[in-house]
Amino acid sequence: MTNKGNYGLNIYLKTAKRKASGILSTERFLLNAMTEIKGKYHLTLNDDFNKFTWKDVRAVINSLKKTVVKYGKTGDAYKAEYITNHVLPIVELYVQVLKSAK
Repeated sequence: MTNKGNYGLNIYLKTAKRKASGILSTERFLLNAMTEIKGKYHLTLNDDFNKFTWKDVRAVINSLKKTVVKYGKTGDAYKAEYITNHVLPIVELYVQVLKSAK
């Protein structure tokens, strides 16, 4: 984790108890998109930002969509699919709820 987000990987080696090695991505896609937008206001990951506008919310969603395209091009299709199928639907639903609640 850095001031620009979380892009971690956990690497698990094959052991007597673990039959196969593997990698688990601990990347925080939504957090990283929010951090990118906060950076445009010269804020870091841990800085409070209570003045988000709906324009900023759209920018976060657009950042997530750009991340999908980036991972589609870099061969990380599983990350692109995860963001598309799991992260974006939850974020978009949450935005709808907040808008209806005003």
